[in-house]
Amino acid sequence: MQVRRIGSGRGVLADVKATETDLVILDLQIGSMGGVAVSIQLAQEIQAGRLDHVPVLLLLDRDADKYLASISRSADSIVKPIDVFELRSATTALLSPQAEVSDEPEPEPEPGSDGQSDDALASGEPSQ
Repeated sequence: MQVRRIGSGRGVLADVKATETDLVILDLQIGSMGGVAVSIQLAQEIQAGRLDHVPVLLLLDRDADKYLASISRSADSIVKPIDVFELRSATTALLSPQAEVSDEPEPEPEPGSDGQSDDALASGEPSQ
C-alpha cells in the first residue's frame, strides 16, 4: 500500500482523479479547501460517475465537528487526538470489500419478509 501526503484540498481532488486511490484520510483543516468541502466534492464526482468509489475518513478537531462530518458525506470520522487503535479499526473497516456502498438508498424490507405475517407485524405478535 502506498501513502501519499497532499497539502491542499485541490491537490487531493487532482490526485484522487489521477491515481488509483483506495482510501482518503482528510483533516478537517486541510489547506486551501476544507476537508468537508473536499469530501463533498469527491462524493459529487463519484455520484456523477466521474470517479470510482473512494471512502473518506475525516479527522475532526472536536466532538462538535461531528455535525460537519455528517454533512460531508464522508464514510467515517475520528475526533483528535487520534487513537492509533481507532484509526486502524476505521481504516480496516473502510478498506474491506463490504465497505463499498452505492449512492442508492437501501430498499425498505417488505412486510412479512422475515417469515411473519402482515397481521403479526401490525400487532407486534410473532406468528406461530
